[in-house]
Amino acid sequence: GDYTARVGDPSGRSETRPALSPEEIEANARTYASQVGRILDVDRVRVEYNSKWLAPLNLADILELTAAYT
Repeated sequence: GDYTARVGDPSGRSETRPALSPEEIEANARTYASQVGRILDVDRVRVEYNSKWLAPLNLADILELTAAYT
């Protein structure tokens, strides 16, 4: 997602990925949208960036979530 790309999400790797710039994130999003358009009717789907719900979280919110799932 766009928010995790901003912080260099490791996604199961042994090393953290470098954080991406906003321009790199937008370019990647366009690529993904183009790919998904091959199998889905893009006029009938809504794409939401995960920053919409992750960015508003504070540290207490994040700790509460991680406690529930780790």
